[in-house]
Parts: sequence; structure tokens; C-alpha cells
Amino acid sequence: MRAGVSISTVHYALRRTRPISDETRRRVLTAVEELDYHPNAGAATLPTGRTGRLAVVIGGIEPAFANTYFSDFIRGLAAAAEEEDHTVVLYTAYGRRAAGGWRPAHVLRRREADGLLLVGTQISDDHLSEVAEMGQPCVLLNREHASLPWVMADRAQGAQLATEHLLAHGRQRVGLLAAAYRGGVPATRRPELAGYQAAHAKRGLRPDPGIVEFAPATEDAEAPTAALLRRLLTDRRPDERAGLVVFSYTLAPGAGRAIAGSGVRVPEDLGLVVGDGDAGFRESRDLPPTAVEARKFEMAQAAARLLLRLVRREEVPEDERRQRFPMELRVRWSCGARGRAH
Repeated sequence: MRAGVSISTVHYALRRTRPISDETRRRVLTAVEELDYHPNAGAATLPTGRTGRLAVVIGGIEPAFANTYFSDFIRGLAAAAEEEDHTVVLYTAYGRRAAGGWRPAHVLRRREADGLLLVGTQISDDHLSEVAEMGQPCVLLNREHASLPWVMADRAQGAQLATEHLLAHGRQRVGLLAAAYRGGVPATRRPELAGYQAAHAKRGLRPDPGIVEFAPATEDAEAPTAALLRRLLTDRRPDERAGLVVFSYTLAPGAGRAIAGSGVRVPEDLGLVVGDGDAGFRESRDLPPTAVEARKFEMAQAAARLLLRLVRREEVPEDERRQRFPMELRVRWSCGARGRAH
């Protein structure tokens, strides 16, 4: 053979399944390039039982690609997978395939991938429970589950950060718009509400429950936002300045249209902070929104690396199976803080 090594050594060099010297790997890779060699994907699974693929399933596939929210997730997943010579394969979960009875568990049953990364809030609890019962490598990204490992943005901390920012800049009456998900926890137990209430409690305040709205993520947010704006702005005292936290990438574009069409001036009449705002929201406004943002690229890398550890059957401590990432405030113009400072 051109590299001067055995067939098994070639396999170890390409798949990184056993340690070999850098010099041997260099000779193998040089020979592979010179011969334009491409390993057979099916045969490659025989020695290890692995495919070299990680399956990524995004729930609610159409709304997922109607905005840019998931792009950082995909980039982070791919970058971390490539570090260990794995390929990310994207599955559409809720089109005709779902209508025909397809479920994420099928990927593992058919050995189409070594592990599953399930992304988003739109995958049903039944499907998650089915995967959990299989005991196969699976990690949730941007969602929690009692029986599966997950990587999640700290939405309570993010909502608290957004609310505290508005309160600190003189917005005494601050509302909250967040998304309600099918199968999700009740609004009273949502982390966004907990963070919103905690920010008020730190200042000895009790927020008006009438200016908190959880709107269905599957519907346009224009109507519920317009109704919330009326309650927020009409029922306030003359000396109260209003603010609003829109904590949902799915609702943000519709909320932006509703605010633009209401005649309310941002930030003069309404200080605004968006939680994980999408480009669709920015396009509906004539000024950059202040936002509380998740570290999506880093979260995705952490999820992929966690999944690869499970694929290798490593012992993963319980606290590393539940990873919550803090969110970060990006102060721009919609909150009014920059206008007041300058």
C-alpha cells in the first residue's frame, strides 16, 4: 500500500478510533489525497457500528427557516461535529414525512445516525419520551426534558435582565409578551415570567398581571400585541413611562408590525427590549432593537460535544447533562437608554 501501513491502520487514521502517531496519520492522509480515495460510508460502520453522522431534527421546520434564529445553532453544531470527524445531517420533522407517521426515534432505530440532536420547542412530548425510553444518545438544544440531557439558554435570567434594564431607565410600567407552546409548561411556571417578576421584586414592585401576555407561537402576534399595547398604555398613571419586553423570536416579527402600525413612538412612548430577536423584527422597525441574546453558537457546540460523549459511551456527570447558558444584553436604540445617555 502507498502509505506503507495496514488496512486497519488506515481505518484508525481516518476514523480516529484509536491513537496513532502524527507521522503515520500524515502518510495515510497524503496517500488518500493522491489516490482521491473516498471511504464507503456503509462499510465504515462495520468495525465500530457507527455511521459518523449526527442527526439534527428541528421542530416546526417551516417557521424555523422563515427566520434566522436557527442559523447560529446549525453553524455551532457543524463546527463541533467536524472537530471529531462527524457529519451533521438535517431532518425535516413536520412535513409530509410526519404526516406519514415519521418520528425522530426512527433515525436511531434504522441506525441512520449515531445520535440525535433535537432542536426547539415544537417537537411533541410523546416523541421526546419515545426517544428517552430507547436509551440511545440524544441531546435537546433550546428545550428542557426530565429524562433527556439538554442545553438551554437561561430564559429566566434573560427576562430578568431585560426587565431590570427598562425599570432602571425610568420605565415604571413594563409589560411582557412571550410565546405559549403546545405541550409546554403553564404560563404561571414559565421562566420568562419568573425572571420578569424577579426584576420587579428586586425594586419592591408588583407588576400588573394585565400587562403580561402569552400568545400562541403558531399564530401571528399582531393582534395580541395590539391588545397588550392598549392595556399597557391606556391604564397607566400620567407620570408612568411604559416599557415592553418581547421575549420570543417567533412572536417578534408580528409584534414589530403591530407596534409600527399602532402609532406608538419607540423609544419616546415605549421603551422596548427584545428577547432573542430575529431579523424579521429588525426589518419591521426603523431603529436597531435592544436585545437580550442567547449564545446560540456556543450552546450548539456544547450540545454537539455532549452528544459525542454519549455516542462514545463516556460517563457524563449529571450536572453536565443539564447545561444552562446565561443570556447577554445588547443595548441599542429601542429602549431609550442610548438616547438618554447621549
